[in-house]
Amino acid sequence: MDDEPEIANAVGRFIALFTSIESHLPAMLATLTGMDRSTSEHLLSVTTDFGRRLDMVNTARLAANLDEGKQAFFDEVLSETKNLQKRRNMYCHGLYQSTSNPGEIRMSSYRFDFRKTVEEVIT
Repeated sequence: MDDEPEIANAVGRFIALFTSIESHLPAMLATLTGMDRSTSEHLLSVTTDFGRRLDMVNTARLAANLDEGKQAFFDEVLSETKNLQKRRNMYCHGLYQSTSNPGEIRMSSYRFDFRKTVEEVIT
């Protein structure tokens, strides 16, 4: 990635910004359940697996007595977060190599959800 600092910076920014999503999960859980933020932080701390934390929040969403609009909103937020988590994991755990084309890097990553290695060219 040393050959393409702009790409490295973009990937780094994405990974850093993802931590903001992680830090907001307790607030989302507290909103869905009515518990205080401290309790929701403690509850989510029983696992370090972000996917499991998302599942916990999703379970709270399904159990909450929300109107249709709020239910759809939280469903969309959690679905998009799950997609971003997959992308974040690919970027964090991917293997990068230069290509012969300037402004381009090849990334290989194992996708557990597909049980295979995928390659992607990042520009």
